[in-house]
This record gives sequence, structure tokens and C-alpha cells, in this order.
Amino acid sequence: MEQGDHLSLPPPAEAPGCEPQKLRTVFMIVVSAVALIALIVLAVALGVADPGRRNTTVLQIPRSTCVENLITCPKSWLRFHKNCFYLSTEARTWEGSKSFCASLEATLSKITTKQELDLLKKQVGLFNFWIGLSRKKDSIWRWTDDNVFNSLFIITGGGECAYLDASGVKTASCNQPRRHLCSKAGFCRQKRGGIPHTTYGVERERT
Repeated sequence: MEQGDHLSLPPPAEAPGCEPQKLRTVFMIVVSAVALIALIVLAVALGVADPGRRNTTVLQIPRSTCVENLITCPKSWLRFHKNCFYLSTEARTWEGSKSFCASLEATLSKITTKQELDLLKKQVGLFNFWIGLSRKKDSIWRWTDDNVFNSLFIITGGGECAYLDASGVKTASCNQPRRHLCSKAGFCRQKRGGIPHTTYGVERERT
């Protein structure tokens, strides 16, 4: 070899199996990066769809557990505890009154406590109102739901249908036209702006 000539040597040969190992390493890095990006995108998407998801609790209150201060009644009805009462201004027979209350998705009133009786006696004023008690001649008193009257209060008179006035419960012929007292259960609602204050006694729904 002459002076000045350079000797070119071939590159050292790689050990067998080195190239596949490099490919596997690169592949795992790429897969891990893609998985990480996918997780980040999913987290961002969930945050946009429901930004307060982790701090949000949906509370549904069953009707049967609705507390008293969330009970409300239709306009022009009186609320007492969990029941609503409607005092009519028109006069009808007892059967006509029963049908009218049914048209309001209610019944002629069934008075179940002394407190309800005392309240309603104060509300009727100078008028008298059919309630949901009737009997066949010389028979026992029954409510419109066919339950037997439990002698919660005294009924005076010899008629077949009962009405309420300021002094108590009396009876008359069912064919006489009188005002009528309808009742139904109140419904539960969430007042706008938060839970309303507790109300005791009677409340007339505001317009």
C-alpha cells in the first residue's frame, strides 16, 4: 500500500437480534404516547360535558317522603298540613257536589282529625258545606271511599247526607242544594330560589 492511501474498514456488524429489539422499544413508546393522549382527550371531553360532575349530586324526593313545607296546593285552595281544601261558592245537591269535586280530581272532604275539623269550622263562616259522609236510611255512616265513619265527631240530625257549618257536622236531605267542601292531597314541589320556610296551620296559595 502506498503512503497517503487510506484504509477503509467496513462498519462493525451488529449483534444478531438487536434490530427487532429496537423496533419493539419504539413501538411501545408510540403506543404509550397514543394511550396517554387518548386519556387526556377523554378527560377534557368529560369536563366540558359536565364541568361539575364530581361535585354534583342529583336528589330525587319521593312523593311519600315530601316534607310538609314543600307541599303546595292549587290556586284558591287552602292548605292544612299535607291536604288541600276547596270551599265552593256554588250550591249543588250532595251527588252533584260529589261529581263536581271529582272534576277537580278531588273528593267531598273526608275529615280525619280534630284539628282539620276545628280549622274548617272557622273557614266556613255563615255558610254550610256538604262533606263526604252519607248513609242509607237507618244505616251506618260511610265516607265516599266506602270507609266506615269512626265517630271522630258528633253528627246531629236525621238526614242521609252530612254537611259542615261553624258549629259542627249536621245532616239533611241529600237533594238540598248546598255549597260543598272538596279535598285532596297536596303535591310536592321545590320552590324556586331554595327550600321555602316551614308553614304551620292553614295557608292559602298565593297568586
